[in-house]
Amino acid sequence: MIRSFLTAGLAALATTAWADDTKFSTHLHAKFHHSACLTCHQFFTKNIAGTGKKGLAWNTHFARKKQACTECHTSAVTSMEKAEDWFADHELDYTGMGPKETCEFIKTTHHGKTGTPAAMLSHLLTDPRIMWSIKGGLPNAGNLPMGKKAELIPGDIDEWRTQVAAWINGGMKCE
Repeated sequence: MIRSFLTAGLAALATTAWADDTKFSTHLHAKFHHSACLTCHQFFTKNIAGTGKKGLAWNTHFARKKQACTECHTSAVTSMEKAEDWFADHELDYTGMGPKETCEFIKTTHHGKTGTPAAMLSHLLTDPRIMWSIKGGLPNAGNLPMGKKAELIPGDIDEWRTQVAAWINGGMKCE
């Protein structure tokens, strides 16, 4: 019994110790594909990953104007200073993409606009929309109108910072 316990413990340790934290696929792919991220990234999508399903803008948020967001998604609810910036911009949906495709997509769509790994790091660690989806990222992380709460990305803000920094400082590998 002790032998099997030690074997299982060593196997778990080996898996943890040898995971390459510099690869997008190690930790970040699953987090980017969590519902807390995808709900916003799919917001304006008319055909989510070829399923025929539409994002929230087409199903429940009929105004589809940024000004309408401030009526429900107030700063008091979300902790965001600018409620009109509540959702992701058009054409940022990466639903159904594997680790390599998701990584390349975010590097070309966002990093292409920012130009440097430092700017990507700043975006992933300071954008209030991202911080809202992580435990400890904002005081009202996960809060929604009418007292509802979104499921947050697994882990907390410290884990997120560590994993994002490892990926970016490791060369932003799309593996």
